[in-house]
Amino acid sequence: MPLDPAIKAVYVSASRRRPHASQDPATERRDALELDRQVVADFTVPVRAIETRDVTVPVPGYPDVRLRLFIPPVAGPLPAYLAFFGGSFRRGGVEWPSASSAFAFRALRTPAITVAVDYALAPEHPYPAAVHQGMAGLEWVAREGAGHGIDPARIAIGGMSSGGNLA
Repeated sequence: MPLDPAIKAVYVSASRRRPHASQDPATERRDALELDRQVVADFTVPVRAIETRDVTVPVPGYPDVRLRLFIPPVAGPLPAYLAFFGGSFRRGGVEWPSASSAFAFRALRTPAITVAVDYALAPEHPYPAAVHQGMAGLEWVAREGAGHGIDPARIAIGGMSSGGNLA
């Protein structure tokens, strides 16, 4: 079966722009983020604006974790989808255009409040930091979500790539 022309165009474009490998995690992330911005600008269907809200949750023994809530314009309480971005545990985050647009799209189409976990990245924050941050996010949704329009009895968890591993 031939590859869909739109998918092929994304692959070819990204291949031409692929950043050079770097031993420095900050440089690798900066270059990968720039590639993400370019690819998303070229090939992503725009998602209409959606309300977002950031919450910082303390994680004893680890860095605090930011949760970004993507809130659809419908009456609640709504189920929550605790979402983990992908990126090999070394790159990505809720600020990345590919992740942010996917979270917004999911929240608008479900409808559910997508709660994106902006977990800390390796190698600066090795295992099990992201696991503890994810658990803190889940506990926060169950404990405090009602104050943000979430039905705490309806929580789903998922993720992409390394985020799926965390989920």
